[in-house]
Amino acid sequence: MNLNDMWTINILISLIILLFNPLLGSSSWIEVPGSPFIGPNTDANLGKVVHFYDQTTLFTSEFSVGPDIEMGYTFEYNETDDSWPYTTFEPTISGIQAFFNAIDSVDGYMVAAAYRANNYDGRIYYYEKVGDSFVGQEVFESVSNLKFFGSSVAILSNIPHPILLVGSIEAKIHWFYNSAESWTRNSDTAPVSKFGESFIECQDSLGLCVFGTGDSTAIYVYEVDGSGYNITLVQTIDESNTNFGQRDGSTYGDWLVVGGYGKAFFYKHNGTEYLHTQTVSGSCGSSSFGLGSISMTQNMVAISCISNRRVLIYSLGGDDVWQFTKQIQNSVTNSNFGNGLSFSKYDTEVLHLAIGTTVDYMYVYDYQFDCSNDIMYIPCENSPCVENGTTYTCGECDPGYQDIDDPYICGDINECQNETLNNCNPLRECVNEDGGYYCDVCPDNYVNNGPYECQDLCSYGESECKSQRECIFDFENGNYTCGDCPSGYVNFGDYDCQNVCTSGTSNCSYLRTCNFDMQTGEYTCGPCPMNYIEQGLYNCDNYCEADMDNCDERRDCIFNQELHTYSCGDCPSSYINDGEVGCFNFCQAKIDYCSELRDCVYNEISNYTCNNCPSNYINNGDYDCIDICESGEHGCPQYSHCLFENASFSCVCDNGYELISDECLLVCEVGYEREDGICMISCGEGYIRNEAKDDCLNICEADMDECSEARECIFGNENYTCGDCPDGYEAINDYECGKLVIVTNESEISGGGLMPGIELRDASLKMSQGDFVLINDFTMLGQSDLTLEEVNMNISGNLIVFSNTIVFDEQSTISVEGCVIVEEGETLEIEFDAGEIEEDGTYVLMDTDCIEGDLEVLVNLSNNCQYELDNSHGLTVVFSCSKKNNIAMIVLIAISVVVVMASIIAFVLFRRNRMNKAMDRLRNRQNLDQSDPNIDIKLQALMKKIDSAENLRKSVANQLDELENM
Repeated sequence: MNLNDMWTINILISLIILLFNPLLGSSSWIEVPGSPFIGPNTDANLGKVVHFYDQTTLFTSEFSVGPDIEMGYTFEYNETDDSWPYTTFEPTISGIQAFFNAIDSVDGYMVAAAYRANNYDGRIYYYEKVGDSFVGQEVFESVSNLKFFGSSVAILSNIPHPILLVGSIEAKIHWFYNSAESWTRNSDTAPVSKFGESFIECQDSLGLCVFGTGDSTAIYVYEVDGSGYNITLVQTIDESNTNFGQRDGSTYGDWLVVGGYGKAFFYKHNGTEYLHTQTVSGSCGSSSFGLGSISMTQNMVAISCISNRRVLIYSLGGDDVWQFTKQIQNSVTNSNFGNGLSFSKYDTEVLHLAIGTTVDYMYVYDYQFDCSNDIMYIPCENSPCVENGTTYTCGECDPGYQDIDDPYICGDINECQNETLNNCNPLRECVNEDGGYYCDVCPDNYVNNGPYECQDLCSYGESECKSQRECIFDFENGNYTCGDCPSGYVNFGDYDCQNVCTSGTSNCSYLRTCNFDMQTGEYTCGPCPMNYIEQGLYNCDNYCEADMDNCDERRDCIFNQELHTYSCGDCPSSYINDGEVGCFNFCQAKIDYCSELRDCVYNEISNYTCNNCPSNYINNGDYDCIDICESGEHGCPQYSHCLFENASFSCVCDNGYELISDECLLVCEVGYEREDGICMISCGEGYIRNEAKDDCLNICEADMDECSEARECIFGNENYTCGDCPDGYEAINDYECGKLVIVTNESEISGGGLMPGIELRDASLKMSQGDFVLINDFTMLGQSDLTLEEVNMNISGNLIVFSNTIVFDEQSTISVEGCVIVEEGETLEIEFDAGEIEEDGTYVLMDTDCIEGDLEVLVNLSNNCQYELDNSHGLTVVFSCSKKNNIAMIVLIAISVVVVMASIIAFVLFRRNRMNKAMDRLRNRQNLDQSDPNIDIKLQALMKKIDSAENLRKSVANQLDELENM
């Protein structure tokens, strides 16, 4: 049956109901007490626009026939006396003819439109519910003389802020959003004129708004984005019906109903778009059906037939088919009964329908619920409906449901959450469903045994194990295995068996057929083929393997597995075949491969060999000879060749070479000398050969000197010297330059190094972790101080100080080869931070033979050790930390000191030895002689360092002797 057939049947049913009883339907509507409501002005259209806010609040308009009537009303139900008193709303400007021209609301607020008699100067009013009252404000008005601005309004609230849509008779679409407590206006060009003039319906659950028009045959569906700032056209519906969408439409949930000329069109949203499901033609005897008001609530639609003063009620039945169920008719002449329609907010106990007119009457009907014959409502969910006068209650919950503190709804009992409420085997998952439960299928390797139990495949007899293999079920892991096959059979896969002959697992050779006895489960092997003999019960040996062939022992027996025959292979090397089975050796056959210089000799192992070659010949392989010259084993020297004549050889030098002491050496021209077998040009002292070995370069030209880049290499007298350092630099040795370090602020130097000298000018310098060597003086000017941490400093010049301070740690020392000079009238403060020294010890702070001026020494100790200052050679601090007469302790300390001093002496001797070697290297490198004017100065500097090291060694040795005598 197609939709057209269904619509035809519905129309026929509606006609029959109207013909036999036009005032009755499957459920009844009665007027509420006080209905019809009468407004204060007898010449007004009371209820031309009606709108229920909820079950007890009804807004309505009063359209005046003159410019002085401009009111809106709210009828509020009073439960005390069962009455509906009204409250008047007045516009904020005069001359309003159409106040409350359009109304819409959501929880908490209501919006209404109004415009003047000249159809311009439209206004939108926003009312917020505060307590039991609605507090209003005019929020915006029409612009640019926009005609009929506010002819329809709708509000959408399922977004971060409400959005309000307003219709007019212009080709404009208007929307306003409320953000941060203020309204913002937006507008855009609409698809057609009179856009939204007839109606605008918004559905929060879908986020969609539907626009009717004043003169089009189409309606337009817009989607509001999640932010609420923009709207987008997503669907256009055109039914090509005169007046389609030009009067009214209504939405509820997924449903949309739109009026047209004599028809009403139903649509349902499928999640993507509205789809047409049904068209109904009102059986009210007038084409005005669908041209009046329409109101929809859950499962019910009211459509007015204005000219016949009727309102038709349709209810949603099975298969989403809308059925005519009730007609409400009024006899007031010229009333346009149904001019405005509005259902109250859906409720399971109270449902009102307000019907407006064009006279001073408005009707409100109350729906009478009927448990036994109510097409629209089955309000009790999962429990029986019990009538109670005009309302109903819900009885006890049906089996499988439970009370959830809701008077109309029983909740499902989840039997799966409590194992005492279901009978499912633990292997079968309990699956809850509405009003009951069921047990899911058993897991793998089990079968369902009735609605609740499971049985394993082994006991059920549906495993894959063949009859010869026992099914063994593992209940712990939920699987099964098949036992092994009986004797004479082998496992075939996980489930089957094969006999050993079929499976190829018998012991029979492939040459013998396997014969299986099904009765005994045993097998035997058939006979071997020709040229084979049986080897035990299972195998075969061919004639070669069994040594039953006729081949000579020197010829291999070769068996052909395909033909089952054999032949004799060839005789080995040095033998030739004698017929099919015998052999001759090569010596006997005179066909050996020996050279004429080598005799053929037969032997049992290889059958024959060739004797060695005669003198001055060498064996070449197993058979031939070559002379000793050809072999390269003659032993002639390089640059010569071997000459073989008359079975003897001699060595002859090549051209340009001569024999000297059994060697052939190159003959060199005058001015050249032979070196490593090559003739090279002869160079004098201080010169070296160039890369080509054909010219001589002095050391400077060859860039083989040790002068730094800052000092020029100067060659003369078969040697070289390094030139002067540039301005601002000083020579720190014979080859390098350095710059005087001048410190004027707080600085730090670490890591050691070689430098000309250091000068502090009212500065603070910290030197740490390294060996420092100064070629010249270390000068401390003004108020300067020096801190040493883990530093060994050697000053070749003087240490010149004023009123300065030097701080030593226990691992630092200064060696001054010149003098420590304290300027007259000044004092050098020396501070020794000894830390936590706990043992006797000697610390050399300054190693020098010359101190001029006054020193003041401060030793910082953190224990009770005593110390003495030794100024006999520089400055030494001697600590005494223990006074006990413990001989063993003294001996241990003495031994430790001896070891330390011996190490120091070894170090000094090592240093002196290194200085001696350095002097030797200097002499050798520079080829110094007595004619060098700088040689004395250089030697004196080195000797001075050696003497200093010797003095240090003697001082340490003396102190070691004193310690040993303790």
